[in-house]
Amino acid sequence: IRSHVVLRDGNDNLLEYEPTPYTQHIEQLMGDYCDYLNRQRISVDGEPIERIFLSRMYKDWNGDGSFLFGGRSHHPFMSLSPTKRRRIKINGQATVSVDYPASVPNVLYQALTGRRLYPEDPYQIKGIHRDIVKQYVNTMMNNSNRNSADKAVGKWLKIEATQSEQDAHAKAIARFRSRNAIMDAVLEYFNGLYLITAFNRYPMTVELTRHAIGKRR
Repeated sequence: IRSHVVLRDGNDNLLEYEPTPYTQHIEQLMGDYCDYLNRQRISVDGEPIERIFLSRMYKDWNGDGSFLFGGRSHHPFMSLSPTKRRRIKINGQATVSVDYPASVPNVLYQALTGRRLYPEDPYQIKGIHRDIVKQYVNTMMNNSNRNSADKAVGKWLKIEATQSEQDAHAKAIARFRSRNAIMDAVLEYFNGLYLITAFNRYPMTVELTRHAIGKRR
């Protein structure tokens, strides 16, 4: 039986759990949400997107089954290219994609401080193109240690990065000499406030935006 609530351990193994009032609440919310989506006519280039079933994915970093970490859900639309996403129609009507600047750091910062970094741009680091900083920040937040983050960046460069991103990364390497040095620059820039990520569980803990706190004092 498929569930709208999925729990995995730190090694990405599926975990069993006893339902709680929280998981039952999420099951109900996600079930209602999927029912609503499936009542709409959603299509891309005339091809319908049907039988949508979404789950929220949690990670048991504490090893106590507390559902404190994660909770993201991945829409089928997220796997589409940006160009194709612009051709999504809902009930025959065209759609638009809304871009929230630096959404992840802003949401994390607001969760911990009650305010957002915006209009400051947390991806601006001298000597590194903004797109490269963004890629490193998101990669580092979603990997448990320096080695796995470095491998993930290498995989991104080899498989997903555009030519302009590869060129921008090469310029950053020319300045900082290695991917590890770029990570050090990101860590130094984001020093000050802990991120709510797996990095809290490992020596490579990231601290978020001392610069932002300092500028507001």
